[in-house]
Amino acid sequence: MSDWFVNISCLLRAEGRDRSIKIRISEPFPVQGEVEYRCLVQAPELLRRDVEIAGIDADQARALSVEFVKSMAGDFELIDQDGNHVVL
Repeated sequence: MSDWFVNISCLLRAEGRDRSIKIRISEPFPVQGEVEYRCLVQAPELLRRDVEIAGIDADQARALSVEFVKSMAGDFELIDQDGNHVVL
């Protein structure tokens, strides 16, 4: 998969410590034989494996994928290399 609408490297700040992470979310793709779209979420430092998030249309699949990553990050902060908060 080569088309990513989120493709960032940042820091996950937890309990005063920073850890480098990479987050990628694919552009939505239609599922053959289904009335849905899915996005592939890759965040190896947060997830044990890649996850596909489904939505009824492309916009919903994108939105649910971003919310999923936010929920997996929990209360931790996502920080860029300059110390700014990352907004997904």
